[in-house]
Amino acid sequence: MDPERLSALIRQYLGDQILTLLQSPKIEEVYVNPDLCVRAITTTGRRIPVPADLSPQGAEAFLRAIASITSNRFDRDHPSLAAAVLQRDLGKCRIQGFIPPLTSGPAFNIRKPCRQVPSLEDYVEDSMLTHDGYSILRSAIESRQNILVAGPTGSGKTTLCNAILKSIIDTFPEERLVILEDTTELNVRAADTLQLQTTPRISMRELVKFSLRATPNRIIVGEVRDASAKSLLDAWITGHPGGCATIHGEDADKALERLNDLAREGARGIDQRHLVLRAVHIVVLITGFGKARRVCQIVRVTGCTPTGFTVEALCT
Repeated sequence: MDPERLSALIRQYLGDQILTLLQSPKIEEVYVNPDLCVRAITTTGRRIPVPADLSPQGAEAFLRAIASITSNRFDRDHPSLAAAVLQRDLGKCRIQGFIPPLTSGPAFNIRKPCRQVPSLEDYVEDSMLTHDGYSILRSAIESRQNILVAGPTGSGKTTLCNAILKSIIDTFPEERLVILEDTTELNVRAADTLQLQTTPRISMRELVKFSLRATPNRIIVGEVRDASAKSLLDAWITGHPGGCATIHGEDADKALERLNDLAREGARGIDQRHLVLRAVHIVVLITGFGKARRVCQIVRVTGCTPTGFTVEALCT
């Protein structure tokens, strides 16, 4: 689609109010519910209503335009859309959209990434990471330990993973990084890097297999969310240490259990706690939203039982 035509359509579908919010440094996300109520999430975590004039036809047409420019199938048989976009009016953002029959009406979230990749030093300076926590993460990076970043939705897992990546690159600038993602969110500026992204026909599990043939020093996964967890854990323990991945979890125990559940899906239902124990060395939990985010827990995985994991708290 012609860029000028696309820009005109986006302005027509979303309106000036939403587009102005997306340009504000104080806004992290704008979302629309099926009832067409629009809300924005600020950098401090507040959710504010937005008086926007949005029609069901306009909301769905916007999502179809995004699906078109990102080559995603989006229709009644495939009613969800996940896409990373870089466009003049929207800027760089991640879009998650839904249409019936998945919802009662069109709905979507537009999430903006951090404008600049923070360093671990920035986390300390902003009181989001303690000095002890910083030392632990630096030691884990230097000793090539595998790090799992956990937290609830919107807590900044990807941003923290970016900071860890930046530290890896600064410490080992000659290493080859292979980055695997569903949507492009990790900002990698390594001299030797390969970024792969899933497609409707190529799964994350296949990307992990591809990555093993690309001679990586480290394998990084944007988010572990399916049975590809088994392949990733296998890769981490067979000559590719020092990786990093994110996963949803309210605490370290729940994150490890979720990782085990996902890996088990890729192992015909066989429990994978022993594999998780061998592959994951450090779990970092980040919570909060916006400027209230904090790394509230760093643990070392020390053992497993038939019903769970044992961990050693390194920093709280």
